[in-house]
Amino acid sequence: RIHPDNQFERQGPNLFVNHSVDFWTLILGGETLVRDILGNHFSLTIPAKCQPGTLLRMKGRGLPQRHQAPPGDLLVRIQAHLPENIPQEIIESIEQNRFKYS
Repeated sequence: RIHPDNQFERQGPNLFVNHSVDFWTLILGGETLVRDILGNHFSLTIPAKCQPGTLLRMKGRGLPQRHQAPPGDLLVRIQAHLPENIPQEIIESIEQNRFKYS
């Protein structure tokens, strides 16, 4: 029996998890640590220009299966969070360039 978990959603042997990164990482790319259902942490590469809602696959980090079948995957749904203290010069630069890149 597998008990429900408030962080992980199960679909067969695959698990889905939401993971927040700051918007700098979404724009520039980078590394983040993701926790699996057993509590282990693994490094995940976020590609540059990653959109919120993107699913990134961590192969073999889902649930184990019976009969020596390969384990499922952990699918990480990327979400964005804004830093609390954004410097005023960055806000002004964004305001000045708002319509150049939309």
